[in-house]
Amino acid sequence: MLNFYNFQHKQSYQGIFFASSPFINNRSFLNTVIFVTEDNQTLVYAIKINKLKFPREIKFSHKIHDGGLLERDKIVMIHDKSSIHPNSIQVSSKSDDIFCLELNEETNFQTQRCFVVSGYNSWVYSDFMKEIKCGDWIPVGISSSLMFDIPLLTRWHEAYRLSGICPEFIQPGSIPKA
Repeated sequence: MLNFYNFQHKQSYQGIFFASSPFINNRSFLNTVIFVTEDNQTLVYAIKINKLKFPREIKFSHKIHDGGLLERDKIVMIHDKSSIHPNSIQVSSKSDDIFCLELNEETNFQTQRCFVVSGYNSWVYSDFMKEIKCGDWIPVGISSSLMFDIPLLTRWHEAYRLSGICPEFIQPGSIPKA
């Protein structure tokens, strides 16, 4: 279980899912679930896991979803441990052994449990921590089922439900602050 003690002591959040607050200041993240793929305590990198298909003509065997605004030419497959490519990088054992693999047109890798994105988001570590402390991001767990088993358009509500929170009943100012 995550708690605000962790946020005060520069713990890594790699492999953790966060859901945006219904009252998030940055409206481009409204009703968004992110998965932190890297946290080096200077920068935090995350992908959106509940946004629709990325509008781009690329020939891949999987649908490509909008992962974020940065480096949209970079295609990344997030997959589980059922099939591991030699170039796959384990994101975190905390998150049911989720792996990342950067794809290109020559990559020949197929797996059933995967999510493919174009782009990512990044924050300066201290800015991301401020957004968490202000209640913009809620840690919602570390289960890979959120990415692989829950339908895309219900992931934000399901992320809250998995945390025992009903987002429809959240009032402004009711999200705990550090």
